[in-house]
Amino acid sequence: RPALAAFSRQVTRMGEVGAGQITKICNQMIVSCNALVIAEMIALAQRAGVDAAKIPEALAGASPIPSLCRSSGRKWPSGVSSR
Repeated sequence: RPALAAFSRQVTRMGEVGAGQITKICNQMIVSCNALVIAEMIALAQRAGVDAAKIPEALAGASPIPSLCRSSGRKWPSGVSSR
């Protein structure tokens, strides 16, 4: 554990060998689904004539979208620009 704590904020034993890999896959599934839904939301906004670049600002505090972008280390997807 001390070796893992040197480069990780949280260490959780998930079970036997391979359980941590399955847990990581589960996490990546959640991240991928969030990215897909955000892409679909941007496409919907753009088709409807809404300035998709302003959505994070408009939803700040009322939605998890801005925090999803921050927590993943990603910026709002490229190609989304103000009209």
